[in-house]
Amino acid sequence: MWGNVENFFYITPMHAYAYAIAILAPIAFAINNVAVLELLPNESVQKAISIEESRHLTDELRRQAVMNLPKNEYSVLTRDNIIALIPSDEKEAECLAEKCAIEIGRAIGAEYITQGTIGKFGKKLAISVELYETMGGKLLSSIVFESEDIEGLLNIIRSEARPLFYSIFDGAKEKVFLRNAATVYLDISGNEGNYSDMDKQLGIQMQEKGCNCTITEDKKGADYLITVKTKLNSCNEPSRGLVFCYANANVLVNSPKLKNPLSVKIPEAKGGWSKGNKDKAIEETFKNLTSSLAEKINQTIGEN
Repeated sequence: MWGNVENFFYITPMHAYAYAIAILAPIAFAINNVAVLELLPNESVQKAISIEESRHLTDELRRQAVMNLPKNEYSVLTRDNIIALIPSDEKEAECLAEKCAIEIGRAIGAEYITQGTIGKFGKKLAISVELYETMGGKLLSSIVFESEDIEGLLNIIRSEARPLFYSIFDGAKEKVFLRNAATVYLDISGNEGNYSDMDKQLGIQMQEKGCNCTITEDKKGADYLITVKTKLNSCNEPSRGLVFCYANANVLVNSPKLKNPLSVKIPEAKGGWSKGNKDKAIEETFKNLTSSLAEKINQTIGEN
């Protein structure tokens, strides 16, 4: 299953410098580049986990980076951005798999990089992911968890990736500074009852994603009045135990300094869960929607 290494994407420091300028030219002006290297199964699980499953886990980790990091501050490299090269010798392969994430990150111009492995702990599957700041070579955060099956690893990534990538904020302290520490009043209605923490989490995530603002209950005295109406659009019938749901929101941003309320376009959010658990899929969908709302509202406030 794993004998054909051409099915995997590799990059080594030796090759990276030759291609870095060409690959990163379209994103040269991004403030911070983030690279998510492929999660590599070790020998103990290569018969149990397919290449497609490992790639899917990597794709989800990369999606979580995109979803949780402010798009105006961070650019997450795609798999195509990270050049697919087979290591030229065993030493370089070992370097990629175990030791050289920081060097690879520097070579491809990424300020932050993750590397991870999938293995076994007893009879369980285990996943380990490390996040590095490449300039100083500092380990910012890591996650190590075990699960009974591959679906459990997927759910672990979905639940633990957010604090993993939020550790970047602790190191960088980037914020969208609003004049006079603006106060924000949130008026949320609709189907948010499917995610009971949405009222609280939206404000928290706005601040964690860079909003130097205070969430207030004083509607009349607030600098910004944010009206959010959420809607659960649909959930599909479970397929192989997986159920996916979709939701979106209408958002209006109003402020005394704005002539007219601003309508904020929010992309449809998607969330899924295993074992046909529709309630958990809906909850995951609204978590993802909350993250998207926080980013878009922050961007709108910062520009106005």
